[in-house]
Amino acid sequence: MRRSNDLTGHRFHRLVVLGRAEPTPGNRGARWRCKCDCGAETISRSDALKNGRSKSCGCHRAEMGGKHVVSMNTTHGSYGTPEYRVWRGMKDRCFNPNSASYADYGGRGITVCDKWVNSFQAFLADMGPRPDGASIDRIDNNKGYESGNCRWADRITQARNKRNNSLIEHEGETRTLSEWAERAGMPAWKLSQRLYRDNLQFSEAVINGDRRKGAVQ
Repeated sequence: MRRSNDLTGHRFHRLVVLGRAEPTPGNRGARWRCKCDCGAETISRSDALKNGRSKSCGCHRAEMGGKHVVSMNTTHGSYGTPEYRVWRGMKDRCFNPNSASYADYGGRGITVCDKWVNSFQAFLADMGPRPDGASIDRIDNNKGYESGNCRWADRITQARNKRNNSLIEHEGETRTLSEWAERAGMPAWKLSQRLYRDNLQFSEAVINGDRRKGAVQ
């Protein structure tokens, strides 16, 4: 028979108690493992659950305050993995005005979809494991982080997809400056210099010194 002070199975706002958590030195009172409606797990004390201070894993506070943060007690089983760090970094640059990258993301309206913002599990399920050397890339840089607009990409793909990367049309084909330079066998900076500093026509700009004419195939 379950004792009256056993909270297992009880719901407190967005939290359902899974069971008693292991005691830790310096913490008085019972602590409980809880499952949040967003899918994350967190640990809360009895008094915090009963008096309403613990309403969620941290996602409720985030919504109320306009910031998307996760409680330090929240565990996903993947804390510290590359995918988890990408997930936290993605949210930080979109929602934290103190982030060094905020101006280029949250500051210009880039956000994280509701499905991902409070659920690392949902993010991981959609994106899958991160390949070695890859980072998250938005296919359309004017849209936010969401399924269908994000992929794992290497540095070359990321560089080509930067929103400030010039798009150049040549003979009916549109490519980035970096792609045209690669096809012409020359550094991107040199092609950029010839086009924008020397004001050369594209066909002239892709001639790479004494090498064969950079006929872009």
